[in-house]
Amino acid sequence: MTRLPRILRAVPLLSAGLFLHLACGAGGPSPSSPSSAPPAAAPAPKPLNVVVIMTDDQEAVSAREMPRMQSLIAAQGVTFQNAISTTPLCSPSRATVLSGRYAHSHNILSNQPPLGGYGKYRDSGMEGDSLPVWLKSAGYRTAYLGKYTNGYGPGWATKPPGWDDWLAFTEPQAYVNFTFNEDGRDLKSPGGEYQTDYLTTRALEYLRRTEDKDDQPFFLMVAPYAPHNVSKYASRHAGMFSSAGAPRTPAFDEPDVNDKPRHIKRINRFTSAQVTNIDNEYRNSLRALQAVDEMIEKLVQALEAQGELDNTAIIFFSDNGLSTGAHRFTDKTAPYAESLDIPLYIRVPGGPKGITIPHLVANLDLPATIVDWARIPPPPAIEGRSLTPLFAATTPPVSAWRPDILVEYWDNTNPATTLMPTYQGVRVENGVESALYVQHDTREEEYYDFKADPYQMDSAVGSHPAEVNRLNARMKTLAACRGSSCR
Repeated sequence: MTRLPRILRAVPLLSAGLFLHLACGAGGPSPSSPSSAPPAAAPAPKPLNVVVIMTDDQEAVSAREMPRMQSLIAAQGVTFQNAISTTPLCSPSRATVLSGRYAHSHNILSNQPPLGGYGKYRDSGMEGDSLPVWLKSAGYRTAYLGKYTNGYGPGWATKPPGWDDWLAFTEPQAYVNFTFNEDGRDLKSPGGEYQTDYLTTRALEYLRRTEDKDDQPFFLMVAPYAPHNVSKYASRHAGMFSSAGAPRTPAFDEPDVNDKPRHIKRINRFTSAQVTNIDNEYRNSLRALQAVDEMIEKLVQALEAQGELDNTAIIFFSDNGLSTGAHRFTDKTAPYAESLDIPLYIRVPGGPKGITIPHLVANLDLPATIVDWARIPPPPAIEGRSLTPLFAATTPPVSAWRPDILVEYWDNTNPATTLMPTYQGVRVENGVESALYVQHDTREEEYYDFKADPYQMDSAVGSHPAEVNRLNARMKTLAACRGSSCR
C-alpha cells in the first residue's frame, strides 16, 4: 500500500456576515420611494448542530478504507490532508481539541504525571474554560461519549463542567469488558459488548432524545477507542483486509538514517518477525475502523430521519497520527508526517462537496470553527483559526491563509536513551514552500522540503541554512505565543 499524495480537500461555510449579505440581496423598491415599506430584517443565521467523531491514533491513509465516511462526509464536504495534530500524543491533543490552545498554553504536555494526564487537566481549571462550557452558555445541549483523556479513571464522582450528558471510558481502556463513568456513576459494560457498537447505540439514543428539545441546538462528541493499539475488531469484520499491510512508502524501515537525529539512529532495522507484526496490527486497525465507519452511517441516517441533517455540521478526525514503520518508528510523537498528519473531514450544510484544498489546518482550529458555527464570538484564549472561510463559495488562496503552525512535543526522560526527546518546530504550507523544521532538546535539527523530499528521507539542514535560521526564529515566536497572537 502506498501513501496518498500530500493534498487537501475542504468545504467552507459562508461566514455569518457574508451569509447575511447574500440573504438580504439587492434590488427591490428604493427605501426612499413613498410606496415602499421598510425592508424586513433578515433572520439571523441559525446556530448549527455539531456532531464530532474523534478516533484514537489513526494515521491519515487508513481513512480511505472507510467507504461510508468517504461517501457521507468526504464526498459531501471537505477532506483536509494537510491537517496536523500540533502535539502528536493523545492527552495533549485532546486538551487542545477541547480548549483551542496549544499544549504550551494549556500545559497538558504528556499522557501521565507529572507532565500531563487527566488529573493535571482537571486541577488546572482548564475544563471550566473550554468548548462545552462555551457552547452550553450559548444555549447548546452538550454530550460526550467515549474516551476522554488519558488517566481518567474510576472515582471521578462528578462529570466535567459544560456537559449535559456524560459517558467517559475509565482506565484501563479496553475494547470489551470496559468500564465507564456515566454522569458521575462508575459502571461496567454489558457482557460481551464491543465498545464501538455500544457507543453507536448510546449516540443514537442521544439523538432521539434531542427530538424532545427540537428548538435547542446540540453538540455531540463521540470518541471511540478504535483503532488504538492493540486493535480489537468486531467479529463480523474478521475476514476483511486479509492481504493488507502497513503502507510501504520509501520511508518504511528506512535503510539509511544517517541524516536523522541520534534517537532515530539508535533504532535497528526491522526483523521479518517485526514486519509481520506491523502488518498484522495495521490490518487489525483497518478492521477496527469498520465499526466506526458503520457508526458514521447510522448517525447520518438518524440525523436525516429526524430532519436535522441539513442543519448539522459533521467532523471526522483523529487525535493524532501514527507511524507504522516509517523511519523505523512504530509510535506517534515523532515529527514525521505519519505521526503529525491526521485524517480530517468536515461536512457543512450548504458548503461545497468533495473539495480538496492544500491549506494548512490543525486540531487546534476545531474549537474556533465550532464556536463560529454556534454564532458566538471566539473566546480570547482560543489560539486556533475558524475554518469557515475555507467553506466559502470561493476558497481563499493558500497564500492568503495561515502560512505556518507550531508543532511541539515534551519528554521528561533521559535524552540519551528516550524514544523521542522534547522538540518544537514549524510546519509550513504557504503556496510556495511546503516544509517542516524541528529542533530537538538535544540541539539536533531537522529540515525537510516536502516538494523535493515528500517522504522525509533526507534532512536538508546543512544545505538550507537560510530556511533553517528563518524557521528557527519563527519557532521561537510561536512557542511564546498566547491567545490571539497565535492565530
